[in-house]
Amino acid sequence: MYRFAPETISIIAAAPAILLAVVASVTLDRGLDRFFSPRTQAVIANSLIVAEAYLNEHAQYIRGETMAMAFDLSARLGLCPADDALRVRRHLGAVGLPVRLRSIGGDNRRNWDAARLIEHMRGDKKAEGGKLAFILTRGIGKTFVSREVDEKALRGLIDDAIAA
Repeated sequence: MYRFAPETISIIAAAPAILLAVVASVTLDRGLDRFFSPRTQAVIANSLIVAEAYLNEHAQYIRGETMAMAFDLSARLGLCPADDALRVRRHLGAVGLPVRLRSIGGDNRRNWDAARLIEHMRGDKKAEGGKLAFILTRGIGKTFVSREVDEKALRGLIDDAIAA
């Protein structure tokens, strides 16, 4: 039978943990070096540029439908003449902006849902206390901000826009 000193047993018991710590340290160090390398930083910077351009392009693209719906909602609430809403919708379409929800997204495979859209709108930074903020109009060039929009009218407008 072999007899080992307690110090030897302690070293043998701690050896796997020490080996694991060394391997983990080297792996982490190499991984971080690779993550912060100029090549990786360039890839990340380019990805951010592409993502930003994508967001800006789509923000511009949906602006037409948003403006058309603002006029439609105002007309539905009796705040502006229906003729103004039609005139704005025609103008936006003439300058190449989409004026129908189905025009947004290219492949037209989105499943639009009024309840989901309204719930998403509640996350907007301008929403306060569960009340949504809307830019409405009393006619062309006469916009104002309102938090007093009937949600039933909004849901009806969105349902109509989805169906169009």
